[in-house]
Amino acid sequence: MDWTQRRVNSEKLSTCERCGLNTQLRKSHAIPDAFFRDLKRSGKGKVTKIHQDFGPRPSSESGWSYILCAQCEMHFNASCDEAAILFVKHTVSKSQLQAIDHSTLALFICSVLWRAQLSSASMYGGYKITKADVDQISSAALGRCDPFMSFSFEVAQLHDEDGNISINQIRKTIAAPYRTEVKIGSNLHTIHYFVAGGVFFSALSPKVPSIVLDHRYLVQGARDVPRVKRSLSSLSNFRKIEAIARREAGSSS
Repeated sequence: MDWTQRRVNSEKLSTCERCGLNTQLRKSHAIPDAFFRDLKRSGKGKVTKIHQDFGPRPSSESGWSYILCAQCEMHFNASCDEAAILFVKHTVSKSQLQAIDHSTLALFICSVLWRAQLSSASMYGGYKITKADVDQISSAALGRCDPFMSFSFEVAQLHDEDGNISINQIRKTIAAPYRTEVKIGSNLHTIHYFVAGGVFFSALSPKVPSIVLDHRYLVQGARDVPRVKRSLSSLSNFRKIEAIARREAGSSS
């Protein structure tokens, strides 16, 4: 199972994945570079990343790859990246989630997943998805359909329910996109998620029916505070995140 459209040769002069023009490409980041820059400033030039296959490791890499032209890079920056970055920064500074347009967050999640499955950067090499995943994510990220048609979205502040790992420690980890399957009731769903700044972002498919009232999920057209906190122990790669968070705690003490 791996239908990613990963660019094997990342070349500066090549075809833009969004507009299809053959032109000079920019260094595109799936998870925005701003998250890496913030952590590098407090981590002696390095940031800790969680890789699905290789586990936690410190690195100066920011996960870039030649994917988009300047205009298409600006499109994602303006339509969702900048708002999501501010959302996370405000969440970190206030220690609670802030109000934001839910449709913007949904687009941000899909665009990160779309860029991650295209990226030739090693940190995204463990994100392996199916052809159906690629079709759904691409359609939502490129505006061919409303993201809420295919996915339910969850945005949550991560915490350690045992109180051993502080929010300040958790926010120092970036987790590359990860795909797993979860059972909700009697139905099996695919969940794609990543972590940036102590905030958990996920897309769940098939979407949870709207008749099921659940405050965990973003609401199309809403603009308010996502009301969710999620325990680290609920994540499939919890042990990897826990290990590095504890290591960070030890090095800062």
